[in-house]
Amino acid sequence: MLPFSGVVLCLAFILGLLTTGMAWGWLVLILLGLMAALLRSQATRIKWLPFAWRMGPPAWHWFVAIGVALAAIGYLHIRVPYPSPLDISRTVPQLTSATRLEATVVGTVKTFPGVTRSQKSRFHLQASQVIVGSESQRVRSKVYVTVTQKQAQKIHPSQTVEISGFLYQPPRASLPKGFDFAQKLARQSIFVGLSGQKIKITDAGSTWGWWALRQRIVRSQVRYLGETEGALVSAMVLGGRSVDMPGKTQDDFRQAGLAHALAASGFHVSLILAAVLAFTRPLPLNQQAAIGCGTLLLFGGLSGFTPSVSRAILMGIASLSALVTNRRKQSVGLLLMIAVFLLVINPLWIWDLGFQLSFLATFGLIISIPTFMKVLDWLPPRLAALIAVPLAATLWTLPLQLFRFGIVPVYGLLANILATGFLVILTVGGFISGLMAALLPPLGGAVAGLLYYPAHVLIWMVDAVVQLPGSTTALGTVSILQLIILYALLLGAWLWPWGQRHWQFALATALCIIVLPVWQVQSNRFQVTLFDSVNPPIMVIQQPGATLLVNSGDPVTVQQSVIPFLGRQGVNGIDVAIATTSWPRLEEGWQTLLQRMPINTLSAGAGKDASAITDMLSASNPRAPVEMQVLQAQQPLTLGQVEVTFLRNQPAIVLMKIAQKNWLLLTGGPQSNPQAWLQTAQLPEIDVLWWVGQPGPLPETLKPETIIYSNKDRSLPASFEKLAPNTYWAVRDGAIQWTPSNGFRTTLSPGDQTAEIF
Repeated sequence: MLPFSGVVLCLAFILGLLTTGMAWGWLVLILLGLMAALLRSQATRIKWLPFAWRMGPPAWHWFVAIGVALAAIGYLHIRVPYPSPLDISRTVPQLTSATRLEATVVGTVKTFPGVTRSQKSRFHLQASQVIVGSESQRVRSKVYVTVTQKQAQKIHPSQTVEISGFLYQPPRASLPKGFDFAQKLARQSIFVGLSGQKIKITDAGSTWGWWALRQRIVRSQVRYLGETEGALVSAMVLGGRSVDMPGKTQDDFRQAGLAHALAASGFHVSLILAAVLAFTRPLPLNQQAAIGCGTLLLFGGLSGFTPSVSRAILMGIASLSALVTNRRKQSVGLLLMIAVFLLVINPLWIWDLGFQLSFLATFGLIISIPTFMKVLDWLPPRLAALIAVPLAATLWTLPLQLFRFGIVPVYGLLANILATGFLVILTVGGFISGLMAALLPPLGGAVAGLLYYPAHVLIWMVDAVVQLPGSTTALGTVSILQLIILYALLLGAWLWPWGQRHWQFALATALCIIVLPVWQVQSNRFQVTLFDSVNPPIMVIQQPGATLLVNSGDPVTVQQSVIPFLGRQGVNGIDVAIATTSWPRLEEGWQTLLQRMPINTLSAGAGKDASAITDMLSASNPRAPVEMQVLQAQQPLTLGQVEVTFLRNQPAIVLMKIAQKNWLLLTGGPQSNPQAWLQTAQLPEIDVLWWVGQPGPLPETLKPETIIYSNKDRSLPASFEKLAPNTYWAVRDGAIQWTPSNGFRTTLSPGDQTAEIF
């Protein structure tokens, strides 16, 4: 059993790592430690302190805990990856955040290719040489590579390849609280990307390894189950990172609150270990433990020893050890020791979302299931356990999900209860099928064929849950202070006897902490957000009780930018959407958006684009009809404090009056001659000019206070800075937000072009 003093030191190490993401976090830790030491020294005089605190570690022990926390902060900074002098980002000075540099890179493939949302193949390359023009340099650099799926068909780890394409710096998060791709790669010591155009294999490399076993299993299961069902079963055995799941299936499971089913995790490890112990029950305990440990290590090798799987495997090995020695394990202390052990190996895992959710869910299961089983003792034990397990895991992971995504899967508990039986069958059956497929693919495929109907029914059930009204509710992201208070309430309800007796009070307080700030913000927010996208330009206008969206982008933009942003803002529906242009890919974007949230009215300028969008609406999501409105030139559309008028349709020139400010959206390049049109147009005084497309001379009569330039050019046109006092550029500044009280604010600053680890 881990003593209380050991628990304090483990928590100090973990909290020290966590505070690296907070300004002055180290100072907060010192103050908390000093406060704890003071309370302990005066414990005999303070009657309201719990008895465990009075008998806990002495005051000097809290000073040791402060030292451990500060040491953890320093240790993480030591382990942070930085570009070496031979990294391509350092050796090629021409490479900047605004440029794509043509080059040829030679190196060794490190990972098996996977498929991106844009249907390209991606893999990591250990580069040894880079050729820019006629200059060749020796490098030692990891590179994130994307090529077409056809080009990647014969690529596998250990090959030496020569790839010609365009080098670029991975993009930072261009939306507030958005996904930071550069940060993710930087944690893997990758600081440069390569968009490959040509690829040549110069050394075939080895044809064996864990990657070969994984592909053997995936091919066998997909062949006998079909693409979607086979990928689902393979993901449960190998993890979602090793399997190319269809994008819709991933989105549906995530929206239903079943994302953990597609990632090899502690849930799958516990099922496999339980099955192994059931099959080996006639054997002596030491043989059961040996077979169990071997199975866990095999599963870890197949799934890639991700942080969550590593945690589950160590917990499983500890459980087997306790079984053999007939000792009772202290689960919370064991969980803390495993967390510290893994974080010593790689302290950057503290910022891995899978790692965080895995430990929170396991902690919740350990401490909350007994309480829930008592509350549900009127139900049959198996049914009570079926409800208690997902309820405990959801309770402890929901605050973190709200902090990161701002979305609640409303039917998540129901989906988990209904899916549990299918997940058990598919996980155990998929693992057995995988082992057989690794040895003899036809035999493994035959076993996998038996799993078709459970997999098919599970996919159908998830799709049905997602189609229910309000399957996900966007509350908006909570602040770090709200997150700390929510977890303090959960810990208080667990540790404090009064909190245990009055858990309803903690629940009501938690709901108030979540709902009241959301209600206050949504009732007063007036905010304009301009995405950094170019084709088409995207704008979100939020005002009390109404949301207006200008353009949605293609399906990838909708999935990766628009929907996550609206979720973090607490937007559950669009009152008015405006399409300034329509291409086939953009029509698909509207379809993708309609499948996730309702749109009351979709407006477009008159012309062929409007008819195309009308046809699209009639064919998509008939259960949620959308009113189509065609706007003629000079016909205003009003929503609250916003008035939108199409001045010209092809290409669009749109006048928007937003909170008494006149915004002019100008699309098209010099070939569309918008300048000539503007010379003769009768325009009010323009406050903000939003220029999308190729720049050209502006009429002298048009003198905006602010110019926003949305174009992927390598530099901001020098003439723009002379035309207006304030100039913003999407490439440099990322997304741009405006409020009547605070004016303009950019997501990125000039010093934010390189990735930050924290």
